[in-house]
Amino acid sequence: MRKLTFHLFLALALVGLLIVLASPKPAQAQAGTAYDLIAAVNAYRSANDLAAYGVDSTLMSLAQAQSNYQASIGTCTHQRADSSGPGDHGISAENVACGADLSVNEAIDDQWSGSVHSATILGPITGLVGAGVAVASGSVYYTLDVKLLSGDFSYRPPKSASDQVNALAAVVTDTPNGQPALASAVITSTTNPNGSVIHIIQFGETLIQIAQAYGVTLAQIYAANPSLDPQNPVYYAGDALVIVPPFTSTPILSPTLTPKPPTHTPRPTYTTTRAPTATHPITPPATPPQGPIEGSDKSPGYGNFLVCGIGLFLGVILGFLKE
Repeated sequence: MRKLTFHLFLALALVGLLIVLASPKPAQAQAGTAYDLIAAVNAYRSANDLAAYGVDSTLMSLAQAQSNYQASIGTCTHQRADSSGPGDHGISAENVACGADLSVNEAIDDQWSGSVHSATILGPITGLVGAGVAVASGSVYYTLDVKLLSGDFSYRPPKSASDQVNALAAVVTDTPNGQPALASAVITSTTNPNGSVIHIIQFGETLIQIAQAYGVTLAQIYAANPSLDPQNPVYYAGDALVIVPPFTSTPILSPTLTPKPPTHTPRPTYTTTRAPTATHPITPPATPPQGPIEGSDKSPGYGNFLVCGIGLFLGVILGFLKE
């Protein structure tokens, strides 16, 4: 009886194990990151003699939001939640891919191998790119957003399959955060006479790369450039970025000039000496007797002449008489 019970228990255990082993396993998505997708796209471009796309933070945000939306509704679409399309957000071209356990290379080789999707990757001579990845219920949703800088979205036949495989195998993974290699080294600008340092953003440069090249922090760059939103910075090749602001000069108050009164040349001062005051009485001159004056002011002279003439006449007559 005990043996029968043991064998029955052993048989049930084996059946249970077989049921567990035979049950289907949930699909595990082998999704790559957004930067894995960009690295693969840029390697594909490099294999076809094209410059790498520059990573744009705004496009990164837009692409990730679209991947999240596709995962939420469980389907691939270019339409946004608000019914807008890629062009309404400044996106020149957009590729989307979705599928169960979909890898980055499968998205590029299988779903984006057609002429329209291939033109998004190989059409532009230069451009900016953003990517997004989301996973829901074992399915992966990729979004690739491109902004055209030069060239167009005409179809360029890719090189041979062997060259493409070699290029895709050269995905850059040597950086700590898995980002693609720098498109170009940052060439720093010299200091201006006013103490400022202005950097002209080149194609493929990011704010982190620029900050490291100048030995400053991102916080300093954001402080010197109020137009940049730290949560969603938007910048393009050719934009002027302030690295060091100009010297802040201390304002000097201009004195108010009060006009001086005209200066007169002083005239020499003379000291006058007063004549001593006489202590004795001054006798006024005798007042001539006032008599009646007739005629003009010449009357006294004629009178004297007449008197003298009479006296002379009398003297002559008396002289003749004495003789």
